[in-house]
This record gives sequence, structure tokens and C-alpha cells, in this order.
Amino acid sequence: MGSIEIDTDGASRGGSKSCCGGLIRDSNDNWICGFVKLVRAAHSLLNYRRYSKGYNWLC
Repeated sequence: MGSIEIDTDGASRGGSKSCCGGLIRDSNDNWICGFVKLVRAAHSLLNYRRYSKGYNWLC
């Protein structure tokens, strides 16, 4: 049975705008899906939950 790998990353310039993104690959390193999200002023874990539901999936 194969496996999947999820790679994620994020970036911020220290202001109120940050972004995150990532990709999902199969066990042969084939691209399955990718995502990117602009996050504005996420200063708490409660805000993270609200923003995490709005990913722009590229599948």
C-alpha cells in the first residue's frame, strides 16, 4: 500500500499579511494536490481556525 506526503510552508514580512501553502504527493513523488492561502492578521489560534477553512485547493 502506498503513502502520501504533505509538505507545508509559510511566510511573513512581519506585518499583518502572511501566507501559507503546500502540496500533497504520493509515494512515487507524483503531485496530487496543492494549496495556497493569504492569511490576514491571524493573531491567535481562534483566528487560525476561521482562516484554515478557506484554502484555495488546486486539485
